Amino acid sequence: MNPSSQGQGFFGVKVSKPGVDVNQANPNDLVYQSDYTSTIYYDKNNSRFIEGLLPDSTYGVWVSQPGQEANDPNAATDNHLIFNSNQDIFKIISKGTAIIPSFAIGTGHPGFALITIPHGQSFTPIVNIYASAALLKFSDSSFITSSYIPLPIYVGATTLQSYWFPSTTPGTNYSAAILFGVDAANIYIEASVQGSTVDTMAPIPITYFLLQETAT
Repeated sequence: MNPSSQGQGFFGVKVSKPGVDVNQANPNDLVYQSDYTSTIYYDKNNSRFIEGLLPDSTYGVWVSQPGQEANDPNAATDNHLIFNSNQDIFKIISKGTAIIPSFAIGTGHPGFALITIPHGQSFTPIVNIYASAALLKFSDSSFITSSYIPLPIYVGATTLQSYWFPSTTPGTNYSAAILFGVDAANIYIEASVQGSTVDTMAPIPITYFLLQETAT
């Protein structure tokens, strides 16, 4: 394609949408444009992808939200992007599941269970962990089931009706906590529950995400 035919002051390559004269095309009449410094791809209405020299004079890759312009100097600050290579993001390197086993809740003192999960990394990673909720009560007294709640969590003395996890004695007053920690070798997850009567805590399914970023 002859660069001189692509518009005054432009040196590069443009590809227009079907039926549009590329020499007369406005930017949003294009599907592709490159001036050998920046490359831009368009959808039906907007520039959606730009790489190379960006509109804010940095280098990288921007991908805009539908209906928003990627080729806009303010795109990175106006919440118009779904991806910006100049912003670091959490990077998941592995995902796993585990079970906190069933344990007894003693009268007047806590029962607990601790699980240890080797993560296999040479550093102390950031970890996101979620515990399965069999029953969760919201402030409007509605309930949901089979959801996952991020750790750590703590519930003060209340009744099982509002409890996140099932036990065998409805209505028991209790306090409960599920906490976790991580070091250079392992992930540690502990559930602790104190009830007013003897009870049994049901097993608690866990899902965890191991991130590339270091916690130290």
